[in-house]
Amino acid sequence: MARKDYIIGIDAGTSGIKALAFSWKGELLHTEKRQLEVLSSEHGWMEHDAELIYQNTLSCLIDLITPMGYSPMGIGFCTFMHSIMAVDKQVKPLGNLQLWNDNRSAPAASILRNTADGNDIYARTGTPIHPMSPLTKLRQMRVSDPESFKKAAWFIGIKEYLLYKFTGRLILDYSTASATGMFDSRKKIWYAPALDWCGIKGSRLAEPVSSLEFFP
Repeated sequence: MARKDYIIGIDAGTSGIKALAFSWKGELLHTEKRQLEVLSSEHGWMEHDAELIYQNTLSCLIDLITPMGYSPMGIGFCTFMHSIMAVDKQVKPLGNLQLWNDNRSAPAASILRNTADGNDIYARTGTPIHPMSPLTKLRQMRVSDPESFKKAAWFIGIKEYLLYKFTGRLILDYSTASATGMFDSRKKIWYAPALDWCGIKGSRLAEPVSSLEFFP
């Protein structure tokens, strides 16, 4: 096959990983897929093993690039939103990744919803007060798993984890940050009142950056 400059798109979804290689003209050159199993419980917990997601993503990339015979010009990442987990100073997960449909933070959402603080946070972040949001997940984690909450160096979702594994930077694009319930989309910074309600500082979250952030 004649050499073609190409780019790769990675989609990490709840049920699996999809990776596609495209030419600059939009021609689909190759695809790879991996299935993921959601870890669930009778208590409404819905989780993933973040390291397993990374290993499957890496496997897809290797199987995409190997038949091409040369590296892509770039790689773009798309992931599911509203996930969160605690990680240590080496960015090693302290537990499984809570998914968007994990319902254990329903009590925290009920406390905040329809209050003055809740209405303010909703207005400034644009994210409804709901068990899906990392905002309420972190509040509930502080109550139900105080050991991990205190031990954690950072709280991150799957996109931050993948970007860190591939770039060494702990960052999050503005778009995904806006779905956490803790991000002021107008000022493009973490919203202090939301962080205070969770009991954390912005230094324990990834650095928000443009979706067009480029890594040479």
